[in-house]
Order: sequence, then C-alpha cells, then structure tokens
Amino acid sequence: MEEDRRVKWVDYAKAIGIFLVVYGHVLRGINSAGFSPPSELFALSDKVIYGFHMPLFFFLSGLFIVKSIDKGAGRNLKQKAVTLLIPYFVWSIIQGTVEVLLSSVSNSTYSFIELTTDVVFNPIGQFWFIYVLFIINAIVYLIYKHISLNVLLVFSIVLAITANYVNLWLIDEIMCYSVYFILGVYLSKINVLKLVQFKMSNKVSVLLTLLIFIMANYIYFSFIGRLNYGTFGSLILALSGILFIISTSAYLSTKNLEFLRYIGVNSMIIYLVHIIAGSGTRIIIDKFLNYQGYTVHLLFGVMAGVILPLLTLEVSKHIKLQGVLFGYKTNNQVTQKG
Repeated sequence: MEEDRRVKWVDYAKAIGIFLVVYGHVLRGINSAGFSPPSELFALSDKVIYGFHMPLFFFLSGLFIVKSIDKGAGRNLKQKAVTLLIPYFVWSIIQGTVEVLLSSVSNSTYSFIELTTDVVFNPIGQFWFIYVLFIINAIVYLIYKHISLNVLLVFSIVLAITANYVNLWLIDEIMCYSVYFILGVYLSKINVLKLVQFKMSNKVSVLLTLLIFIMANYIYFSFIGRLNYGTFGSLILALSGILFIISTSAYLSTKNLEFLRYIGVNSMIIYLVHIIAGSGTRIIIDKFLNYQGYTVHLLFGVMAGVILPLLTLEVSKHIKLQGVLFGYKTNNQVTQKG
C-alpha cells in the first residue's frame, strides 16, 4: 500500500514544521492587528522559528527527488508542475481575492490590479515557498545528471552565504534556500532516511540536538541580534534546527501518533489554506465577538489554521474537486520510499 511506503519520521517532521508555520503566521497576524502579544513571545517566534522552519521544508522536499529523476526527469517535472503550480495559482487567486474583498477589516491593502500581476511574477504571502520550490525542483531536474553532486552542494553553500548581497526578483530566495534542498538530495544518496530511523530515534539524540539548537540560537542572536538570511551564521542556525526536528521526528515515529502523521501527510494543504483560516478566525473574534485578547486569538487562530484546511481537503474529496484545488487525486500525493 502507498501509505506503507511513506517514511514515518518525514511525515512527523512535516507535521511539526507546518505547526510552526501556522503558529508563526497567526502570531504575526495578531501582532499586526494591534493585539500586542508580549514582546518576548513575539521575538521568540520570529528569531527561533523563522530561523529554520522554511529551510526544513526545502530539505525534506530534496530527500525524494533523486528517485523521481531516475524514473524520468521530463515526466516527473510535469507531474511536479501539476502538484505545485495548480494549487499555487488556485489558492493565490482565492487568498488574494479574499484579501481584496476584506481589506477594510483585515491587515491587507491589496488591490485586484496588484493581484493579477503578482500571482504570475511576484508571489503573494506564503505562496513564495511553492513558487521558489518549483523553480529549484526544475533546476535540479535539469542539471542533476550533468554536475557532480559534491560540486553542486559546495556551489549551493556559496550561493546561500552570498544571497544577502543579491536583491533581484526571487533570485536571493532561490540562492538562500536551494542549499537545503540540495542537502536533502545529497543525504538521500547515502540512505539517510533509514539511517535517521535506526540511529536517531532515541531520547539521547533528541536531547543532544536540542542542546546544539539552543547553543546555536544563543550564540547567533547574542552576536547578531536579529535574523539575517543569506549569511553563514543563518545557514548554521537553520541546520541546527533541521537536525533537532529530524531527531525529534525520528523519536516520535516510534510512537503511534496517527493524527500527527495525518497532519504531516497533508502539510501542503495546510500551508495553502492556513492564512485564510487563521486570518478569518481573527477577524471573526475581533469584529463580531469584539474580543482582542492575544491568547484567545493565538489559540483559536492556530487551531483553525490546522483544522480548517484539513476539513477543506475532506470536503474537496467528497465533491471530487481535490484535483482542481490541490493538484492531486489521492490522499498521499507524494510517494516517499524509505
């Protein structure tokens, strides 16, 4: 069965990562709305969470591309276009339209004119990730069999630590995040999927990687003070976070946490829909219930950001619109073989 071929710890890592994404965006949203969460809480989310949660998803995406390329780069690149670009355009238009229509009661100042151009050339909101991920996928598909993986990894590291000096379209994002994708590709060649499961699924690994993660954050922010992507320090910071999530996920994979795995399997769905769900919840609590306490907004915003996208998925499957809305027809859109 397809479910049996998925890599359990990867699903758990995606679940943890998408929860952090939702939490970070909801907290930023209520802060922008003026509900004033404690400055320490807001700083912690921006400094710690944003230091690694998106690099984590690029890394996890890179783990499975080699087998796709070996099966035929052209055919699989077309499939990747379907699974990434269809939901990108559909949900960019949906979210952008909602933002325009609700601009009077939300944090957005968007217009339909901006929306029509930005969807194609300048991704709105969180959709930059899908846009950049597809470009990186396409580049790797085209050059993988023509360049040594060692050379590609070294080159991607150089690009990552110099991305801060580039400010052109999305080139800096591609430079900054491609290293994590390439690292995933590189480690997949040494069968890291099974290695993690057998060597890191214990409490000692979790505690050790947590210590490394805390030390990296302490040193980085003690000397730099704020997160600055595209530097050697930010690269080390992100890698320490990825390592901690990997060990934590490997340990959790020894448990039977099916709902957590379900969240991980459908993390892309949550990523696509969570802004609408979380922002909508904030607007309802603020405008209709007239409540501005940040704790309630944070709690219900995160819950809505995770649960409502999953409900949207189940409804779309029931009315047979899953392919139109999310670019695939089965529950496990990516076969992850261990």
